[in-house]
Amino acid sequence: GQPVVDLAKVVAKSPGLVFSGLMGYEGQLRNPDLEQRAMEARQAMEKLIKSKEMVEKAGLPVNIVTAGGTSTWFVTSTVPGITEIQPGSYIFMDAAYRHTPDFDNALFVLATVISRPRKGTAIIDAGMKAMSTDEGLPLVVSPSGAKVVQLSEEHGKLSVEGEAEGLRPGDKVLVLPSHCDTTINLHDHYFALRNGKLESIFEIAARGRFR
Repeated sequence: GQPVVDLAKVVAKSPGLVFSGLMGYEGQLRNPDLEQRAMEARQAMEKLIKSKEMVEKAGLPVNIVTAGGTSTWFVTSTVPGITEIQPGSYIFMDAAYRHTPDFDNALFVLATVISRPRKGTAIIDAGMKAMSTDEGLPLVVSPSGAKVVQLSEEHGKLSVEGEAEGLRPGDKVLVLPSHCDTTINLHDHYFALRNGKLESIFEIAARGRFR
């Protein structure tokens, strides 16, 4: 609306700045109902395109209109007037995006069972220092019947039943982080597997670069 026009004018008149276009972001829309999510994304894009038209009417060219996140790209990419989409998490995906079509999960944490203190409970060696919790608790991919119920700094507590009740110290548990962005920065390397075999090890180059 008008606040967008006003800001664009400020940018255009400011020394050292060039107004190039507008950016919208509706990637926070993650409704499991894809039709509802698509409707909400189109409503957001209507506001963005209307703002573009208002800025152009005010005499400023809008060369770029960028929008769309991993959860909404399939809608945003079809909207006339959008020149660029900006999904990012699609390369890895996580538990928060598990209802998004077309992309598979590719980022996992491999944890080890270190204790079976009682029936129905297992402790793994991966806690909040290995997986973030800002989008909730991670999900156990395998074995079936295991669920993360609590994370401390270095450990994770699982409830186990069925197949998972057979877990013993030393066994591996494959965990899907709830948020890939804030889990990646906790690690030094990616271990890339193809068809069950380690193919490459990539350094996470920005790790520990804060000063």
